Amino acid sequence: MIIELNFRNLKLFFGLVTSLPRSINGYLANYFYSILAYALR
Repeated sequence: MIIELNFRNLKLFFGLVTSLPRSINGYLANYFYSILAYALR
C-alpha cells in the first residue's frame, strides 16, 4: 500500500507519466527528473 501511494504521488504531483515522449533521452530524463524532484522535496 505504501508503494502504491508513492507512485500515486509521483504520477499526480511530479509528472511521472508522460503521454508524448519525443525521444528515448527525453523519456528517461522525464522519469529521472520526477524521481529527483520527489527525493528532494
